[in-house]
Amino acid sequence: MAKKKSDRQWKGFGSPTSSVASGVQKLQKHLHNQDWQKANEVLQDLQEQFPKHPDVLAAAANVAQQQGNTVEYEHACKQLLEVSPHNPDAALGLAGGYLANQRPMLALKAFHDFLDQYPDHDYASQVQETVERLESEKEGILSEMGLEGENAEEIARLHEQVMSLIAYRQIESARAMAEKLVQRAENFIPAHNNFSLCCWMDNDAEAAIAAAAKVLEIDENNVHALSNLARFCCLSGDTENARYYAERLKSIPVDNTDHWIKQMEAFAYLGDDENIAEIYETAKKHVKLEKCPSLLLHLAAAAQMRLGRMHRARDIWQRALKNNRNETLARENLEDAKKSVSERHAPWFFTLESWIDRHYIYEMQDMLKQRSSQASEDEDDAERERQVLQEFLQKYPSIEKIIPMLLDRGDPKGRQFALYFASTAKTPELLQALKDFALSSRGPDDMRYEAARIASDYDYIPAGSVRMWLRGQWQDIYLMNMAITTQPRPVNHASETTELLTQAIQALHNGEGTKAEPLLKEALEQEPEAPDLRFNLAMAYKLQDREEEYNQLIEALYQNHPNYTFGRIAFAELRLREGRIEAAREILSPMLGWKEFHVQEWSFFCHVQVEAAAAEDNLSSARNWLDMWEQANPDDPGVQTWKNRLSQLESLS
Repeated sequence: MAKKKSDRQWKGFGSPTSSVASGVQKLQKHLHNQDWQKANEVLQDLQEQFPKHPDVLAAAANVAQQQGNTVEYEHACKQLLEVSPHNPDAALGLAGGYLANQRPMLALKAFHDFLDQYPDHDYASQVQETVERLESEKEGILSEMGLEGENAEEIARLHEQVMSLIAYRQIESARAMAEKLVQRAENFIPAHNNFSLCCWMDNDAEAAIAAAAKVLEIDENNVHALSNLARFCCLSGDTENARYYAERLKSIPVDNTDHWIKQMEAFAYLGDDENIAEIYETAKKHVKLEKCPSLLLHLAAAAQMRLGRMHRARDIWQRALKNNRNETLARENLEDAKKSVSERHAPWFFTLESWIDRHYIYEMQDMLKQRSSQASEDEDDAERERQVLQEFLQKYPSIEKIIPMLLDRGDPKGRQFALYFASTAKTPELLQALKDFALSSRGPDDMRYEAARIASDYDYIPAGSVRMWLRGQWQDIYLMNMAITTQPRPVNHASETTELLTQAIQALHNGEGTKAEPLLKEALEQEPEAPDLRFNLAMAYKLQDREEEYNQLIEALYQNHPNYTFGRIAFAELRLREGRIEAAREILSPMLGWKEFHVQEWSFFCHVQVEAAAAEDNLSSARNWLDMWEQANPDDPGVQTWKNRLSQLESLS
């Protein structure tokens, strides 16, 4: 169908006079300031309280119009006309919305209805001009749709109504209307394609695939059906058939930008960047870049960046925005690509809702809320969520197939959703997906590290050296399967000893080694072999610069209590200060297999690991240890100290 642009924006709604006036006025203020977020928040509140109020619907139309959302504009005008059937602004707005959304036959009827009802309206002459133009184009539009005969215009309007209902997310109504249309016009292929799409959105994959296959019986090279089948199969986990339909789609010789987009979309779901790049090169031979649809350019740019061609991707995204400043996907990818390589999500092809329809997410959230409200006080929250998500997967098993795709090529919301879902549900398939994501180069470093930690907890990634993409390069890091706890260690001292130790530790925190020393010696008289008392006494010596006594006590502590955490780490630090790096590594190495550290023990351990790596001039390893330290204890002043020191060392290297 030929794409026709509206001659004008049909708008203009009167001031509210009802009890919702104050809310609408607040909304108008935010719109005037172009504060879209606050405007949408106010509108959402109004819609929840007064869903059918004419002033609220008029405000929704104004918000959509100012934000360039023609679908929401059309929908708001339609709702407003239903509650205010004699509102000329709503009637004119709906007709203009149809026109803006490529619904020419619905627009033509709506404009005719407007003239019949308001022949003396100020805009009547302009509307008459639009009607005459659409009437002159009508036969061509119907012919391009493949419709002819006395019922052609009515069938076209029904087809466009289905498209509108799909856009409004009124899937049940859209499916019912599409099914009737298919029965009435058996060879009208667009109706079959829309019916297929409705079935898919109605969680009926079998019917969706069957309906799309029916189209191929009528037209074996139908681009839309092949594209739908590639997508449906891919999101159902049947990648073999998805690739089969995508390759069939690509083999069709086309010189139409809409068809190239369909080809690229099919391969985008599959994550096949090479084929997308090849289709883009073909498109460039036929269409000048300034004439290319922005979506085609966005898909091409995302594939280029996934192939490592950052500069080329940026150029294509910028071209997409020149062609259409409202191309959200291009703009958001381009902005995200400006972030550091450690933080960026870009590139992504589609938003989360292209992978998982919003009603699934809403249903999942409702299940979690309902189960939470029924939970007992002693019920484990994590286990409850895990059970809910596993029940959700039993109802919608295809979600488990989509999670790995979202981790690889989802937008920020999609990747965050996938990480949450996989790390909570923890099925074998999802734990494998976390492993694959962790060991890939997609997404921010912290998300991949979190995925690696969870996969390691369940032995999908063995503890030890592992190669990961961090800070824009492949690095060997040591991944440990351990818990970092903030719970105080149990105190196994008599009450008198505990009191002395408490006073001594407070003195040490204040830098008062001379005050702590006698307290600790008195405590040792009562419990002479207690390792924590000996370690704190050593720290008291260190604060007084009595290095020889400190060294002797730490060495003896290690010999007598090799598994006392602080003493072992301190002894490794001694060897490190002596320049005996390998000896320090031998002391620290067994600790990499320990299952639990207190956060203070972990901070000390990371400090010595950073120091050892820096001594070896392995600044990459030092950064990795510093990252793990900061993740566990971000407020430790030693973190910032080492950040500054490593920055200085890196500037000199």
